[in-house]
Amino acid sequence: MKRIIILAIIVCTICACYNTNASNVKISGFINNPKGNKVTLQVQSLSKLFTFAIDSKGFFKGEIDIKEGLYARLVNNKVAIPLYVEPGVNIELSYDRSEVKNGKYSGVNIAGKGNIETKMMLNFYEKQLSHSSQELFVLTPIEFQKIQKNTAEHNVKIIDDFVEANGDINKDFVQLFKYQVQISLAASFFYYPSYHSMMNKQDKSAIPENFNFFIEKLPKNNLEVYRKVYRYNTYEVSVWNQLLMEKVMPLQSDMIKLFNTYIDELKSLKLAQPIMDDVANNFIMQQYKDAPDNIKEILKNRYPEVVKNKRYISNYKTMMK
Repeated sequence: MKRIIILAIIVCTICACYNTNASNVKISGFINNPKGNKVTLQVQSLSKLFTFAIDSKGFFKGEIDIKEGLYARLVNNKVAIPLYVEPGVNIELSYDRSEVKNGKYSGVNIAGKGNIETKMMLNFYEKQLSHSSQELFVLTPIEFQKIQKNTAEHNVKIIDDFVEANGDINKDFVQLFKYQVQISLAASFFYYPSYHSMMNKQDKSAIPENFNFFIEKLPKNNLEVYRKVYRYNTYEVSVWNQLLMEKVMPLQSDMIKLFNTYIDELKSLKLAQPIMDDVANNFIMQQYKDAPDNIKEILKNRYPEVVKNKRYISNYKTMMK
């Protein structure tokens, strides 16, 4: 009997330890001027949405289960609040949706446990330097590149200043967030040539080499960054597809060789498989529908060399029947 009691105590102790380390994240708060009756927590790296009801007073609460610290967005009808969520965090918010919609984050009140990373992001979005597309795309290539460099440096300094004043913060997440705030700037380099030619037809300036300096500055083929940084996967797929297209475009006179070379070059990059899956899928889905039969046959025969994602493969089997 004594042994049974001891075992029971051990079991209870284990359960208590487990509960202490529970991976639940609690989120609650009040939204002034909400639109609709729900708020959605978007967790990028989990590809999941969690929906919480908003009552007649604007109050909501919810709980999710995660295993590690992640970036998330709390969205009420397209207006988002950035959040850092990790096991054991308890975030309490109150804010006016109309203020946040207009880019004012200083009125967001946050309390609870484990919120310093969220405060860092709110501080950033309140102070960040940004420019409209109309301001940017009329500039000459050199002017455009210069203003994007200055903007990136200014915005990263906002983060550094906050971290210096608040030492107790997750430095790994800080680094990931630095990458994140540069993504929109980096992506604008892909759009610049076409929009500039439309918005400033008089400018015939040549685009300099190494125009998009972010390509060398930001990490590539890094699964942690790829999965955890908001919109980073879209950016990196664009980087690799641009590189591959630059290599194969001289082969336009021989389309069979062009498509085979694209796949050969993609394989030679030795990308992490989830990244290779996305790069290949982006290319195949864009090209297959309008391709002539001989090119469709190449894609049909060779996609297994580069794509392992089961969902993509299922889509191909339907499309390629």
